[in-house]
Amino acid sequence: MDWYYAINNQRNGPVTEETLHSLISTGTIQKNTLVWSEGLQNWSEAGSVPSLAELFQEAPPAQLKPIHTMPALPSLPPQQPTSQAPYSTPFHTEPPPMVPAGILARFAGVFLDNLLVGIPFMILSRILFAKGVMSINGVMSINYRILQLIEGIVYLIYEVYFLTKTGSTPGRSICGVKIVNVDGSLLTTGQAVGRYFAKILSSIICFIGFIMAFFNDEHITLHDQLCSTRVIQK
Repeated sequence: MDWYYAINNQRNGPVTEETLHSLISTGTIQKNTLVWSEGLQNWSEAGSVPSLAELFQEAPPAQLKPIHTMPALPSLPPQQPTSQAPYSTPFHTEPPPMVPAGILARFAGVFLDNLLVGIPFMILSRILFAKGVMSINGVMSINYRILQLIEGIVYLIYEVYFLTKTGSTPGRSICGVKIVNVDGSLLTTGQAVGRYFAKILSSIICFIGFIMAFFNDEHITLHDQLCSTRVIQK
């Protein structure tokens, strides 16, 4: 996970979580230093972020360095004005903007997820059909319906786990797509479950809920509207 931090009204980053921990241990980042990462709605003081607060409790107090008298600097000639931009970038308190994912990328991600979850069940069903477990006199037995139900439950767990942890399932991650709230934060477990069943609603009405994505700039579907979610580029 990438982090940004602000020192002297200047934004720094992105840095890895390990680098951020090192900056905290060396005292570069203090409790009141503003930080931001995916999952945070706004810039927050490092000491108020739950995953970082314990690091400040463990950090040893800063040691005062002895003061040494330094010789005066020689006078320097005045610097010539330059038109180049300053080295540091301006500090902004807003997170990076969210860019809507393309329709092709988001549907390709769903297709890959269906393959990842569905192929094992397809192989299993073929084996059970060959053994005569899934049909009786050519008619689908209750075992087939049970297998379909298990597959749906597995896909629900698969989607809820990844969307609440990273915002992107393996298939969507390959396509550079993630699902977040309108404020950019990750979905809660309840939201992820609700979105799963909202997608079923978008499907059973002749896929009109999905077709809606073609008629707005942000490619918002019916289940996105119902759950206040957005599908964006990673």
